[in-house]
Amino acid sequence: MNSFGEWTNIKFKIGSVNVCVLNCKHEFFKESFPNHMHRYYELHYTLGGKGILVLDNEIYPIQSNVVYMTGPNVYHEQITDPNHLLEEYCLSIELIKAKGIKKDGMSQSLLNTTFWIGADKTNIKQLFEEILSELSNKRIGYQYMIQNKIEQILLSMVRNYQAGDEKFFKTPAILDDKRIITTENAFFFEYKTITLKNLAERLKLSERQVERFVRERYGKSFVKVRTESRLNRAKILLLSTNESISQISEKVGFCNGYYFSKLFNQQFQISPHEFRKHNAKKETEKNK
Repeated sequence: MNSFGEWTNIKFKIGSVNVCVLNCKHEFFKESFPNHMHRYYELHYTLGGKGILVLDNEIYPIQSNVVYMTGPNVYHEQITDPNHLLEEYCLSIELIKAKGIKKDGMSQSLLNTTFWIGADKTNIKQLFEEILSELSNKRIGYQYMIQNKIEQILLSMVRNYQAGDEKFFKTPAILDDKRIITTENAFFFEYKTITLKNLAERLKLSERQVERFVRERYGKSFVKVRTESRLNRAKILLLSTNESISQISEKVGFCNGYYFSKLFNQQFQISPHEFRKHNAKKETEKNK
């Protein structure tokens, strides 16, 4: 992963929206990302490779020149083809309605479109390349040029929305809370080892407070959220590796393969074996 990093946290206004750039990355996905969500918007432009995006139980193919946007609290997972690793530019931004300013059409589209995927019909790849060029040369005023390129990227996305099919989800309020980020990262990256005690120490809260916080955030207990994180990771491993079900069970944190299969079936209404078999059949039919 290569982060453009040094110019992040720049802020500007576009229409009636305040924009804060959190991060921008160029990366290859050697591993898939299990079901997760963010507190902000993420724009992904695919440079190459193959994979799928899973969102709301729908599967969307990802390949070169596909661009998609996910908004706050939209659960999704990205699965890369191990033989054709996904390569992408990713822009992470907060979009917040400016107080006292009436929304214009472009601002409305940016704020309300919390999921959209399709082929880029504008010039997003070129704009990211121009950002890299500005960072490389660092001529006078390069920061302002980068800001201008980001504004153009966002405008390009709105034009993409208008040029193709759109999906609108209600946008929840953006939450700027470090506890949320720490908790989400723990479930996302440390699903196998994270404990209630360990998370409480990081958040500087009691275990009872953390349990209450997790229930308020996810509507489920700590153990339930951790179990679902493990099962979501297992689902990706079933699709992307040839490891046995018992190996995957142990890899994601279950000591008992039977118990793992039982929980998987309860969560997804299909056994791990049938899930792998069903998706392998779909992949074969797609490649015919």
